Amino acid sequence: MPLLAELKVTRFADAPTEFLSSKPAIKLSAKRLPCLRHLQILGVGFTSITAFRNLRALDLDDCEFSGRSMTWPRLRGLLAAAATSLERLRLSRSSLSHVEAGEDSSRNPHPVFSRLRNLALISEDPSAIQHLLSCFDFLPNIKMELTPSALPGAIGHIVFDTYSSLLPHDLSGLPVLKALTHGHIVRKAGEHSRIQLLARSSTPEWRGDDSYGEVVLGDRTGIQDEPAVCTQLLKVYAHVFGNVAPLHSLRLSTDEIGTVDPHTLCAVLGAFPELEVLSLDPTPGVGGSLLGILRALCLPPADGSGDAGGTVLCPRLRSLCVSGMECTPGVEGVLLKLLARRVERGLAPMDEVRMTLYIEDDALPAQWSGQSLRAYVQHLRPQYVMECVIEVTPLKDLELGDDD
Repeated sequence: MPLLAELKVTRFADAPTEFLSSKPAIKLSAKRLPCLRHLQILGVGFTSITAFRNLRALDLDDCEFSGRSMTWPRLRGLLAAAATSLERLRLSRSSLSHVEAGEDSSRNPHPVFSRLRNLALISEDPSAIQHLLSCFDFLPNIKMELTPSALPGAIGHIVFDTYSSLLPHDLSGLPVLKALTHGHIVRKAGEHSRIQLLARSSTPEWRGDDSYGEVVLGDRTGIQDEPAVCTQLLKVYAHVFGNVAPLHSLRLSTDEIGTVDPHTLCAVLGAFPELEVLSLDPTPGVGGSLLGILRALCLPPADGSGDAGGTVLCPRLRSLCVSGMECTPGVEGVLLKLLARRVERGLAPMDEVRMTLYIEDDALPAQWSGQSLRAYVQHLRPQYVMECVIEVTPLKDLELGDDD
């Protein structure tokens, strides 16, 4: 098979458990496969790794090496052999299960993945992912997805401990973190629950190419639907990216965001002092009240950082965009307080505030309808904000509009 460039070897789902021991493992030598560039192995053993040195894409899922488990020295040697040629790498399940955090990762210099642009690591043990990342150096424009695969029913500190331990303590081999400027937290509750913690160096729409770096912390569906999870995910995001990634924008597509304590939100936002754009777009009817978010933005930074006096959270914030959150009594007063406080502390008026909110009642309160709403918006601009658009709609009308 000297001309073979792409190979996919898969064990059928209904194959007997003794399959690996009853069949010889495939031999992946450079002599037999000199042109091999793309390799995917699922549930099959293999021998020899000389063919790996020329690979551009490698996907190992539940594999064995020479009839034995994929130990860390074997995996490290395999990856080091391919470090200068690989462009895409995916390792999952038992392919990572024997990576031991106790083994030395301080040997210098680390092998450098000089062409790797896409990396996906999936493991039940987050320390295995952490250890592998600590043993190699990566490009600043890599796209990296890290997924802990066993969090069924997890809540509270389990969520925090799991996600926050995915990255190594020494981040020098991950220059991508210092290039991340756009953040996005996704937490969708209900039947189609979904979690994704993402940060990228620039949006593809802006660049028009594929040169941006990206870090994604797993897409989980096994975590319990409880408001406490939302709080823990926000803390995870601040722990992983805060004071490392210079985020300029942060989007919170986070159901139940309105249930998070304002002081917790303040601490999370305070981890990103360069933030300029904050967007919130939870699922309408599930996001909760906007009041807690506004109160958090009124608080001074927990560590005294921020503007010169350390009294304004996110002093560079120029855009606040909200949709799908509830407009409860007091929102108008706290929003005015927030905007006025920033100006009184010597900051320029914000560039824009755009809000599409809902109320639970069938009819709008007087202050959010007609002339009263227009007068409120007119009072805010341009003294406190240059551009302001606020819409308040009964939830039933918003839901009907979505169905259309």
